[in-house]
Amino acid sequence: MMRTWFRNETVADRPLVNAALVASTLAMTLTAIYWPTFRELEERWRMDPSWSHGYAVVPACLWLMWSIAKRTGSLWRGDVAVSEVVVGVLAVLVGLGLHGTANLYFVRPLTLDAVSFVLTLLGLLWIVGGRVGARTYGGAVLFLMFMVPLPFSWQQPLAEHLQHLVSITSETLLSLCGVPVHREGYLLRLPGQTIEVAEGCSGLRQITLFLAMSVFLGLLNRRRDVWLPLLMLSIPVAVFANTLRITLTGLIVAYAGSEWASGVLHEVEGLFTFALGLGMLWFAAGQLRHRFDVRASGAASAPRSDTEDTGGLTPPRSPVVKCVRLRSRIAGLLVLLSCGVAANAAEQNWVSELGSVPTIRLARPLAEFPQELGEWGGVDTPVARREFLYGEEHLHRVYRHRVSGQTLTLWMVYTDDGRDRAHHPEVCMRAIGNIEDREQRQAVAVPGTGAPVERFFFRRPNGQSGQWVYHWYYVFLDAFDVQTSPTTWQRLQRNLRFHRSGLSVEIFAPKLSDTDGDAADELVRRVAEHVAQHVPPTATRRTARGDYLIIGGGRVVKD
Repeated sequence: MMRTWFRNETVADRPLVNAALVASTLAMTLTAIYWPTFRELEERWRMDPSWSHGYAVVPACLWLMWSIAKRTGSLWRGDVAVSEVVVGVLAVLVGLGLHGTANLYFVRPLTLDAVSFVLTLLGLLWIVGGRVGARTYGGAVLFLMFMVPLPFSWQQPLAEHLQHLVSITSETLLSLCGVPVHREGYLLRLPGQTIEVAEGCSGLRQITLFLAMSVFLGLLNRRRDVWLPLLMLSIPVAVFANTLRITLTGLIVAYAGSEWASGVLHEVEGLFTFALGLGMLWFAAGQLRHRFDVRASGAASAPRSDTEDTGGLTPPRSPVVKCVRLRSRIAGLLVLLSCGVAANAAEQNWVSELGSVPTIRLARPLAEFPQELGEWGGVDTPVARREFLYGEEHLHRVYRHRVSGQTLTLWMVYTDDGRDRAHHPEVCMRAIGNIEDREQRQAVAVPGTGAPVERFFFRRPNGQSGQWVYHWYYVFLDAFDVQTSPTTWQRLQRNLRFHRSGLSVEIFAPKLSDTDGDAADELVRRVAEHVAQHVPPTATRRTARGDYLIIGGGRVVKD
């Protein structure tokens, strides 16, 4: 069958079953290379509501390609210029190279790896269909970018800016509706009630969905003059729909009570505003298409431009242009991807042979940490949530001051692979809805060498109370780090691929009076002094979140 397919060099003579055979072979080869990427993408879609629409992006892309194929004909072209093949080969090599780079990380940079997959697909289009094929099907392939999650380092600040914008606009609309409202950050205070504009209400998910819908409608209607204006309209429409949702919630709370703005009714309200935004986009698309159709009706009989779709057929070429026949391109492509599979397997084998950084244990177990620290007496308490028990050793203890009665909570966790350092207050406290007051952030000097302890202040979602959170951690360096001078490649390899053992320390101090902060600082200094006796001599104390390399779907510790 493959031999029969190679003998058919024209679109008219080529059997569909043979084209499907080659396409399935390419698909299986790409799956063998990118299977870990697909698996982690699905996990991110499942765990992160902001990217759950990724499940719909892939079927939408296939639908676009099918509609384009019915309209323009086969993607396969008999002859393609050498320069076009070179462009495709370079794109495939760059895509596979980015995938190989992603494999070096301990936590795969999901965004980078997914982009490399899309780039590899574009290279395949250039090799198989040349410039015409890439222009015809390239939009559908680039549509896959909407399934690629943003890095956490981008998503979080973007969501915060959107939260701020939605909070301001919702406050303005509620005031125009006659509802007394006072805004404090992301909190909207109404008479007797408080509404929080949480990260899920920022509108980031709606913006991504509306952008994807705009591009999908434009590609489906083959009208660039439609989807470009629609793309620009999608962001303000998404912000308006999300602002309307918060405003409706405020009106319901103000006039009907908070019990009517939660549960199923709150979900129905969200679906209504989302459907309203989609309806606005659909209406705008129809109006734009009608307007441009009327304008172009006078030129309906004009000859087709050379820049339009050519139905997948090879356009006439000058005799001096060197072309590569279809069977040579497909054979070369299969060889190229087979080399990619072999290189991917060899890299995985090489990485597994590297082993891991030696585990360095604590000098003394956390269970021996003193319960009496000056005027502070401690009592061990169980950890309420099992997901916090991710390390090898834990300490969860409540200290109480014998004179003032102030209570503070100490949390320490030791991990042999650095997992403790992936949990930072700026991430974890915001994830549960707390809002940081950046003006109260400061550094606290503690005994010993190393970075000072960082002190954060987070307010509760209701805004009525808050607490200080002290955070610092230790990285346990091994003999290789201390006794040798590693080369640049060795250091890069270890930093990307391995996490060192470490200990993270956090102290939670509720604020009840203005003097509570000074007393908490005193306990922090005592804790840091005694922790130094539990960590090995090679441990280094660090605090800054800048020691994290946040890439793709995870964090890589930069030791």
